[in-house]
Amino acid sequence: MDGVRTGLAERNQAMRIMIGYLLRNLWEKKGRTLLILLSVSLVAALFFASSAIGTTFTDIIVNRIQLQTGTADLIITAGSRSATTLLAPQAAGKVPGVAAVIMQRRDNAVFRSSWKSRKTIPVTGISLADAEEMHLFEVGADTAGTAFEGMRAIISERFASGNALVPGSRFTLELAGGPKRFVVHAVCSNGLFTDTGEDLPIVVPFDTLAMLQGGRGNAPMLWIVAADEADASLATIRERLKQAYPGCEVERPVDPVQIAAELEQLTIPFLLMTALVSFMSIFIIYSTFRVIAQERLPVIGTFRSIGATKRMSDGILLGESVLYGVFGGAAGIFLGQVVLRILTGIMIATMTTGGLTLSVRFTPGQALRAFLFALALSYFSSLAPILKVSGLPVKDVILNTVEKAGRKGWARCAAGLVVLVAAFLLPGADRGPADMVLSLSGMCCGLAATILLVPTLTQGIVFIMKHLFAFVFGNVGMLAAKNLSENRNLLNNIVMLAIGISSLLMINTISASVADEVGNVYSRCRYDLSMYCAGMDRSTEQRLMAQDGVSDVLGMYEMYSVEVVGSGKRVGLVQGYVDRTFFDYNDYDMSVETERALDGFNDARNVLLTPSLMKAHRLRTGDMVTLRFSGRDRAYRLVGTINTMMQNGSLAVIPAKSHPGFEESR
Repeated sequence: MDGVRTGLAERNQAMRIMIGYLLRNLWEKKGRTLLILLSVSLVAALFFASSAIGTTFTDIIVNRIQLQTGTADLIITAGSRSATTLLAPQAAGKVPGVAAVIMQRRDNAVFRSSWKSRKTIPVTGISLADAEEMHLFEVGADTAGTAFEGMRAIISERFASGNALVPGSRFTLELAGGPKRFVVHAVCSNGLFTDTGEDLPIVVPFDTLAMLQGGRGNAPMLWIVAADEADASLATIRERLKQAYPGCEVERPVDPVQIAAELEQLTIPFLLMTALVSFMSIFIIYSTFRVIAQERLPVIGTFRSIGATKRMSDGILLGESVLYGVFGGAAGIFLGQVVLRILTGIMIATMTTGGLTLSVRFTPGQALRAFLFALALSYFSSLAPILKVSGLPVKDVILNTVEKAGRKGWARCAAGLVVLVAAFLLPGADRGPADMVLSLSGMCCGLAATILLVPTLTQGIVFIMKHLFAFVFGNVGMLAAKNLSENRNLLNNIVMLAIGISSLLMINTISASVADEVGNVYSRCRYDLSMYCAGMDRSTEQRLMAQDGVSDVLGMYEMYSVEVVGSGKRVGLVQGYVDRTFFDYNDYDMSVETERALDGFNDARNVLLTPSLMKAHRLRTGDMVTLRFSGRDRAYRLVGTINTMMQNGSLAVIPAKSHPGFEESR
């Protein structure tokens, strides 16, 4: 019994000595400790930022939309197939689950501050009680009178300060066919009037705008507030409202699918950067622990001789890697919040000129995943060199008589060539769901090829140049060349330098390529000006043709973010093809077969897609594609391809007569 206690005491003493040695070594090797902590924290920060940026920007986009729609859960508008453009609110009020129905009207007015100044301003017609119920905006105590009715208007602070207007002032708008005189009821700067850099509306009473436009008691737009905001309940209410208003469009103000599609372009670069930094960190940790394991062999042998077990010595080394993961992961979460805040500030500055509050939002699960990722990265990156030392015989460890394994230069070179070939072949091999995985795998293969081939290339260059070094520098040059080819630390530094240079080259190449491609895309647009406004038709084309200096006009039918049924993805832009004049204005590359298909293109529901869309949806010529336009599904036959990077290559062309824009313009 005493022998067992003595053995346990010796093991505990050995463990205390080993832990003390570990902590002392971490403190003494500050540079190495900081290097590993920095690499782990950077990985954790980027992983955290790439996962939390979607949550943050979803809130920003939702808040920006809610500035325009308040607390509306659903919006009903008259569609191209509806019997009337004005909707009665009574039918919506009878639908179970609807808590409130708000009528709203919109129009555009012209404001002239002088005889040569002309500005178009959006006008919203809504009652003050409805606006307050929807939390659209709040009016302060400084108002001109008490009743918001008649020819009164609520204006933004920007409009008021720019035109020296205060409550009680009068101004004129060209609205509904003529000049109308309004009194400023109040000046507002919140909600709908938040200054985000866009055109801010003027709000007038609903009855006033209805009187000017015609059709009192009804509205072209109804906002619906649901009693239960759960997704399942909203879906049920939406279907009931579609039945109550046949031919009308019933949509949510915030489309989660569309937001996800927009955020995908933002999160992908972060995922690529995270993968790149993770690979570099794995190499740093692996190389460092290989050195640590070699340095600790004499000490581990000493510990083994005083009673430490193999598990204890392995635990100390693995415990060191866990410490790096714990402290690096914790630091990475705080660093990730800083990165996320900086990126959010930059993006808000590009989206608006103010008004939106800079706020970072993330979930505890995202922080926990970033921490666990850092911990796993540190642990598994150090596992291989630790297990290699662990497998050595006790005698060799104690006496430090470990012989270096023979070089496997040819095997290393062959493996490097294989992964280099894979780095070229994997990206773009599949444009379906595996596209991102293959692209990341290709990038990782490129980094692995750098790690495997750079030392061999360095040794080859040194072998060739060592005679020149000897001739120029004598024996010193020969010794320097030999040290360069055999010093593992120097080779690791060269590899890290190669990875850093290749990463910078990749970033610069991508930036330059994107800039060139954007210029090339718009250089293929064979027109000088484009114009967008509501309600355009053939008469608009004729009026434009009558303007001096205009030689030709083409009416374009376009719809953005169209859902591809059954795929969960969207087409960035769908254009309507009228005749071959379309391609005089849009110089898209196409094959001879596609040009032949244009002869009967308008005779049926046909579609042209870009090669990237065809790969993404695994389509071939002759396949059927179903597009969803405002809740209505339409099937098209794929008859050819057009090669363009417009809308990042997410573009489709369909016959104009089957385009929703064509139907709305009739």
